[in-house]
Amino acid sequence: MSTRKRKIPQCPSEGKNSKIDRPNEVLQMCTMTEAHREGCPIIDTEDNLLQKLVYPHTPKTFMDSIWNKKALAVVNAPESRLEELIGTSLFGLDVSRLIEETSSPQIFAWMKDRNNKISSIELNEEAALRCYECGASLYFRAPPEISSMLIAAVSRSTKMFFASQYSSGELRGEVETFVSRKGNITDWHFDYMHNFTLQLSGAKRWSLSEENAVLNPIRGCTPHYSGIDTMGQQLKVHRLSNPNFHVRSIKNHETVTLTAGSFLYFPPGMWHRVECIEEDSISINISMMPSTWSDLVCDGIRHTMWRSDVLWREAISNLSSVASARARMQNLLQKLKQVVGQMTADDFLVPCMIGTTEPRATVVITDSGDCKNAREDDENDTPPPPEVKKIIIGDETVFRINSLAVLIKETDLIRQVIVAQSKRE
Repeated sequence: MSTRKRKIPQCPSEGKNSKIDRPNEVLQMCTMTEAHREGCPIIDTEDNLLQKLVYPHTPKTFMDSIWNKKALAVVNAPESRLEELIGTSLFGLDVSRLIEETSSPQIFAWMKDRNNKISSIELNEEAALRCYECGASLYFRAPPEISSMLIAAVSRSTKMFFASQYSSGELRGEVETFVSRKGNITDWHFDYMHNFTLQLSGAKRWSLSEENAVLNPIRGCTPHYSGIDTMGQQLKVHRLSNPNFHVRSIKNHETVTLTAGSFLYFPPGMWHRVECIEEDSISINISMMPSTWSDLVCDGIRHTMWRSDVLWREAISNLSSVASARARMQNLLQKLKQVVGQMTADDFLVPCMIGTTEPRATVVITDSGDCKNAREDDENDTPPPPEVKKIIIGDETVFRINSLAVLIKETDLIRQVIVAQSKRE
């Protein structure tokens, strides 16, 4: 398989007779011209992934005009631009290998029941493959290695930075594989993720609508798939932002057909329906779930509450009356207002959180330039691992302690941890 990379050229769409844009409020269609196809970059898991996905648009145009506003479909793209991705990371679309390498504990299989209605069941790998051989469509996560690379690449391209990871360091996204049989239909629903779909083989007809849409939803809405309990929970959540929200038939929508090589982005909250047409199909979807501003602020305030007053850490109990419970709550809220009133944007967003993809680090503050003081028990004098950084301070060094930061004095236990990390490296 060739690994030759093409230089991504300037978009020729601004010239005359370009077919690049057919914009509307829901879907922006981009049909590649022959000039676009000849200059089309190969899609891989390396840097500049967004630039390759949205070509011939630019990442800036995408982020400024399309991201979280409307869908973007890039069609008439050369199928060859996916050859490297398919050959090196997706086992040549061998379904049995994809199933074998999935990280999903269970695989979803879609099959028609006696009433010709498509139902979903969860199966193990062996049963899922047998059902697929008998005509079922499958849905499962992509292999972990390509998932991590694609999610990280999209995170960098969209400048999510700290918002792309959970506090544990795990990436906030997943890559799903859809192995669909001809005629399979996923009925109207919407997701809470930002979705980047690549059509690898076959063809799918996508219908997209913003009727009764929810802006920035915190949960999806899946009437085609949910039980009564799940649907009830979804309705309650969506009516927080739209009291009149309800599930209804979609009357107005845009339609686009994706063939091998095509790309589609659509934002959270956009209703969509997908039909596998003409032949069997395989596609992958990169689902991004970055942190929200409310996540950032709530986590920071919770941290401050825990530290500012021991009463916030007290277990709720002995609620003898509504009046006494409210009085206690009111007292705490008055204290919280004082604490929050002193906080600034600088407390929540320190420079190292934005503009860098470096992992979080343990910082050792010392008055010595000799690293041995931080790992004096290390007989082999092994350098500290990359995640342990060192700041040398002097008599004139000044620190501003972030209100959300934790500063602790080094102890023998901490020193032992640093030494142990060094030895593992």
